[in-house]
Amino acid sequence: MKRMAEAPALEKIKKLGQVITPFEIAEFLVNWAIKSPKDLVLEPSCGDGVF
Repeated sequence: MKRMAEAPALEKIKKLGQVITPFEIAEFLVNWAIKSPKDLVLEPSCGDGVF
């Protein structure tokens, strides 16, 4: 669900060809990948820092 304040920013990002991972999907992936505090994860992409 888009928040009204985010809509203009999302349109600008779409024009630039960027893809933003929604928070809910990032949270699911992190919970799936990290099973203990000792686990290490390399996420080499560059983005807005949601991960």
